Amino acid sequence: MENQGNHGKKRGHSVTPERTDAPNKRKKSVSNEELANLIISRTQTLQDTLEAVNGKLVNLDTRTSALETSAKAHDSEIASLRRENAFLRDELRRSNLLIHGLPESQNEKPEELLDAVQHLLLDTLEVSVKIDEMFRLGIPRPGKTRPIKVKFPLLSDRNIVFMARKKILGSNHNMYISEDLDLSTRLARQKAYEMKKSKSKPRSMEEEAA
Repeated sequence: MENQGNHGKKRGHSVTPERTDAPNKRKKSVSNEELANLIISRTQTLQDTLEAVNGKLVNLDTRTSALETSAKAHDSEIASLRRENAFLRDELRRSNLLIHGLPESQNEKPEELLDAVQHLLLDTLEVSVKIDEMFRLGIPRPGKTRPIKVKFPLLSDRNIVFMARKKILGSNHNMYISEDLDLSTRLARQKAYEMKKSKSKPRSMEEEAA
């Protein structure tokens, strides 16, 4: 009976699905001709990129050169305007003179200054001219004598005083008269004077031997 029961039952079998091997993916081989064409294409792309960069660099150099030229033109124009302004300021000061070294009293009054300048003109320089205005320059400082700016109504009067300025040398070596020039003009004249002085300086024996 037991055998019959076993025969009556269906024996269970493990079913293994059939394995279907996936088709092998073969790597596509690249021919030498295709590889060469790829290298040529990439090389051309690189050359195009380099040419574009070089073009931008050339354009940048051109713009930089144009900016430098423009800056030089502006610098030249500014220098020209400065010279013109200095010339105009000198023209406005042509009728002025500066008196240096004239003793300054403490709490000096305008009338005292006027008397001192007139005494200098009449007694020392021996000239009689009209004066429009005069005043000391700067702030009073102990032990310092401020220069005096003298304005003449006529350029001819100014020239008379300036031509007679050498008479001061015999009376007071600390006093002298100079033109009222713009700072840039004074610096330019000083530089020219120093260059002239250096050229006229006698050469030493070592310099001559060299």
